[in-house]
Amino acid sequence: MSKSLLTWSLLVFLGLITPTTSCAQKRTKQKQTTTVQKQRTESPEAMLKRFYTEYIRSFDRMYEPAQMDSLILANATPEAKAKLERVRALTDSDPFIRAQDLASGSEGSLQVHALGQDWYQVSFGSGEGYRAIPLHLQKSGDKYLIDFITPEWHHSEYGDKLRSNPFAGTKSVDMTSPINFIRSFYECYISHYLAMKPELEVELKALRDRYCTKATIQQYYEGLASVGEVESGFFDTLIDNVDFDPSWCSSLSVRPSSASGVFEVSYSDGEGERHKWLVRAVPQADGSYRLDRQP
Repeated sequence: MSKSLLTWSLLVFLGLITPTTSCAQKRTKQKQTTTVQKQRTESPEAMLKRFYTEYIRSFDRMYEPAQMDSLILANATPEAKAKLERVRALTDSDPFIRAQDLASGSEGSLQVHALGQDWYQVSFGSGEGYRAIPLHLQKSGDKYLIDFITPEWHHSEYGDKLRSNPFAGTKSVDMTSPINFIRSFYECYISHYLAMKPELEVELKALRDRYCTKATIQQYYEGLASVGEVESGFFDTLIDNVDFDPSWCSSLSVRPSSASGVFEVSYSDGEGERHKWLVRAVPQADGSYRLDRQP
């Protein structure tokens, strides 16, 4: 066989096997990448154990606020963080640990148990310092994030009812009568709190601007700065609180007061306290109403 023919035969052979070899290498690389990705995905229990260990130790290490925010946002959704800040303002304690502080070394007793349906219980401490906190996780890409923690007034309860929105069906404000206007406004307003969307503050402001008198809006902003240090920046005069819980919805009441044209709005919170305030539905030239909270 001539040298040129041998060379040509070798080139043809290499051309035939190269695509096969290339495909095999590609499949091997994809398999390796998938394996690495799987290795990077923590189990829910491992994620919670890691996060809570660092969170508990942060008290001894005296993390700065920016460090705490970074730690939380790396392990919880922004909506959950905002919700937990409101719960903190309501209870004057840290909802992650249901306390204001922790004894050194509390992470040594840390336990994580699966409850089912993406709910888990984190527990630590002993005696009077024992805490058992249910929480919910959601999968985000290749990791898990906390998207709800049971508020302490619900103790060891867990389940979708704690994250429900009984007023989700109220999509608009009813202008057919003063009492219908007031009730539907509050159902819409509270529904936004319960939905826990990223645009919560924007949506609440839009409702206030559209359906409340200027005096009521002014009361709202004054209330943000006039309450105690813990609630400052969170207190909402329109609900007489810093947040709203699904379990309070059934107790929401709107009824005529003894004064003509004035209505009493009330509900009971998780501690059994009855919140009450007075409002008026101020008629507008176009036949609509504006909510006016009485001082």
